[in-house]
Amino acid sequence: LRSPIQNLMGETQVALLREREPVEYRRVLESHLEELRDLAGVVDNLVTLCAQGGGSKTSQRMEEFDLGDEVRLRLKREFQVAARAGIDLVLDIAGDLTIQGDREALLLAVRNLVTNAIKWSPRQGVVHVRLEGEDDRIVVRVDDGGPGIGKEEWDKVFEPFYQGGARGERMGYGLGLALTKTAVESRGGRIRLGNSALGGAGFTIELPRETGADHARGRPELGATAARV
Repeated sequence: LRSPIQNLMGETQVALLREREPVEYRRVLESHLEELRDLAGVVDNLVTLCAQGGGSKTSQRMEEFDLGDEVRLRLKREFQVAARAGIDLVLDIAGDLTIQGDREALLLAVRNLVTNAIKWSPRQGVVHVRLEGEDDRIVVRVDDGGPGIGKEEWDKVFEPFYQGGARGERMGYGLGLALTKTAVESRGGRIRLGNSALGGAGFTIELPRETGADHARGRPELGATAARV
């Protein structure tokens, strides 16, 4: 976290060395805003990762919600970021996506994958997000057309603070994918990394429809819905 904080301090100090035109101050503030958004995302990941307690079931806030509806609401900023970068973010939603789990942890997990896909996608590229409700599980797939990830790193990228090899851009913090894996596995699911049909990386999350408690007491059948955004 030191690097972005030092960047913010340095830019602020330079801006205050002399009087400037309003447009110059605005440019500094816009730069700060982007940096602060990144920091806010890191803090969200750190808090959620700690709250998960290394996968402890007792640390989860279990509630029933519709993952599709929540993703539509929570990806608004990602759509804006993608549009500014000239990237086509496509969201497909199909089937019954009602699930019990830690709402904030699971949504942050999905947003981390989408943010990561946008970051590594080329301009005029496509990021495809697919949520599908099946009889016994919910599947989330995020594909991008970026440089991809070598097979030798497929397991390592889920380790906390692992950043991988430099690709000509500022590295991340190595927290997003670790949080995603923890949130998914705490819910009894799994996450897989592979190659995407778009040419880049493809992440797949599989979440079982039922928790252990649901299975024990019997869960009623839920009606199916379908939507496309």
